[in-house]
Amino acid sequence: MVRTKRNSPIPRQAAAVRATEFQYPTVKISYLPIDVQKRNCNIFTITKNRRTRRRFKALPLETLGTFLWYSWKTGTRRIDQNGRSFEFRPAPSAGACHPHDLIIFRKEGKHFSVSLYNPLSHALMRLNCIPSKTLKFVSKINQVLPIQQGTILWLGCQSSRTESAYRFSESLLWRDAGVLLGVMALVAEGLGLAFCPLGITGEPHLSGLFKSKGHVEGFGGAILGV
Repeated sequence: MVRTKRNSPIPRQAAAVRATEFQYPTVKISYLPIDVQKRNCNIFTITKNRRTRRRFKALPLETLGTFLWYSWKTGTRRIDQNGRSFEFRPAPSAGACHPHDLIIFRKEGKHFSVSLYNPLSHALMRLNCIPSKTLKFVSKINQVLPIQQGTILWLGCQSSRTESAYRFSESLLWRDAGVLLGVMALVAEGLGLAFCPLGITGEPHLSGLFKSKGHVEGFGGAILGV
């Protein structure tokens, strides 16, 4: 195996580099139900029982909302004097940068809707994507693992968020992605859902959906279902 040696990340001075935020082609916003009910789950029981499950039934929107509330929802946010945003969510992120967006593919008849999860407002932002490109992406996922009636959750990385805070930030992006998948797996187990991470990145198909010119890249994902 050929290994690529990566430099160790180095924090930048404040406001040394500004992040460039990609604007997704949003056409509709749907707010999800707020789930503030305390779940009577023991984290040690969840870690003991967690298993990868590969049979996926359709996921009700309310259940998806509960899953996102406990795995992705921003708890607090602050902006410093230099205009840099820090968000605190269930999964840790280097420098609280959270470079990964969550792109959600849900089956609607013969087609798939594509939405971006907004962790601040707990909403699904419907995206305008070419159906043929969406189906091409979904077919690649289906070749790895049959989707059945599951919901596809994919990480779209905006690397400039972490690059604005660290030099040599590449390894941090992958570590953040791994932590996110781990947190999602534990939340899915706690809610009694089927969850299976996939090994592919999703490139170049995910970035091609938005013609992002490298501003958004696929960093892997998973299938979720009942």
